[in-house]
Amino acid sequence: MKRIVVIGIGNILMQDDGIGVLIVNAIKFELQKLDIEAFSGETDVQYCLDQINQDDFLIMIDAIQQQNRAGNIQLIGLNQAISNITAFDSQHQFSMFEALRIYYPHIQGYLIGIETEQFNMGVAISERLASNFTQISDEVLEIILNISKDVI
Repeated sequence: MKRIVVIGIGNILMQDDGIGVLIVNAIKFELQKLDIEAFSGETDVQYCLDQINQDDFLIMIDAIQQQNRAGNIQLIGLNQAISNITAFDSQHQFSMFEALRIYYPHIQGYLIGIETEQFNMGVAISERLASNFTQISDEVLEIILNISKDVI
């Protein structure tokens, strides 16, 4: 049985950039009940890499900006995200994604991208994301649960 690992990445001091971390923290206990590993990697690439094994199925949750409505969720194949990192305009494209390309070139998984609104200094996410946070978290959890049925 393949281990499923969910990582929330982002900087919680840069408003919406921290949405991946906040989502993972909100759904972590539900995932752990199903034996799905979940943790916040924030911006610590080395810590994230240390938590991943070559044969894991990886699901990363991160903020993206593609000019869609804030809160829009996109499911992107991890190989597609890694090979086309500039298309998804993530703050972490030249760190975490590049590290995955180098150290785990054959890893399978998905990027769950949350469309954001603001990347400024501050600990509060934008009003639009905050007002829809529970719905976004529930949708992300549902996506992960559906993916896990196919992986197991």
